[in-house]
Amino acid sequence: MPNSGYKFVSQNCAELMRHAIEQFFESENQDKKRSRPVTLFTRMKKYIDPAWIEYSKQVSTDTCFGNLICGFLPSEYAKEKGFLRLEDWCIDTIRRMNQEPLLAKEETSIELYGTIAELRSVALKCRLMKSKFRPVTNNNQSRNFNIQNTPLFCRICSAPTELRMFAATPSTWVNEDFDARRPSKIFCADHRPVRSNSSKISSSYQQFLRQEKLIEIEFARLHRQSFSWHEPRAESGNALVDEFIRLTAQKNFLYPDDEPLFQQLANKIVKSRVKDTKKKIVVALRSGKTQAEVAKLMGISQQSVFKAVAKIPKEFRFDQELKK
Repeated sequence: MPNSGYKFVSQNCAELMRHAIEQFFESENQDKKRSRPVTLFTRMKKYIDPAWIEYSKQVSTDTCFGNLICGFLPSEYAKEKGFLRLEDWCIDTIRRMNQEPLLAKEETSIELYGTIAELRSVALKCRLMKSKFRPVTNNNQSRNFNIQNTPLFCRICSAPTELRMFAATPSTWVNEDFDARRPSKIFCADHRPVRSNSSKISSSYQQFLRQEKLIEIEFARLHRQSFSWHEPRAESGNALVDEFIRLTAQKNFLYPDDEPLFQQLANKIVKSRVKDTKKKIVVALRSGKTQAEVAKLMGISQQSVFKAVAKIPKEFRFDQELKK
């Protein structure tokens, strides 16, 4: 079978659905040759829906989670409510499955978990397939922007870049603003290096420069991990740090195309000063070790462990999740 070019997020996706997804993306190249291309909804109805129906029948007999997916058709749901809502449905279904941790560990349930995660990844890729080229009118002046290959989000705060905001809401920009400075392609209005009313470098941009390398490291780790939630892939060089990144990706439902969420989490990790030492402490505590045992393992004092734990934000305290 020819390569579809699609990278699977989960290794646990059902073989039936995996084959259908590959056919779905392979058909894209064939449809481009037609005079009237087939829509994404039609292709999804042709390839993914039949496999989903067959798979849901198998799940309904093998696990108690069958009622979550029976009668559900991805193409109809996406056509009626959009691909973003299809993503939300997948995420909500996975969360409902996680509310039954003992049942979710069953072999069939693990496969269902991976299959729904894969469906969400497909919906995300479909949502991002739309062309980004559009004419923009500003105070009776027409300007064409090819923003297809420009970043969507600010490198600092993950908000839309100035150029994206200008393309979305040109009427909010006045001529003198545009003539004074072109919209930034990689920063939002609040974090561009130089503001329109000042010649000084902004403090937020200076702070970003100081932390840029650390943010890029965390961003790369999260991106590598986003291809799998079930095994460490951060490649940090330490097993405990890799496990911390895996837990972060799993908790936040990270997918390979979630660039703004990568940026947001990477910024939080760096700005909260959750360095590799703190990551190791959290994972070690999660494994059941006491603070004294963690201190001995890492060669530091127990007081240092206590102080480090106290400064870690709650959203990264994975050791506390097991106590609830």
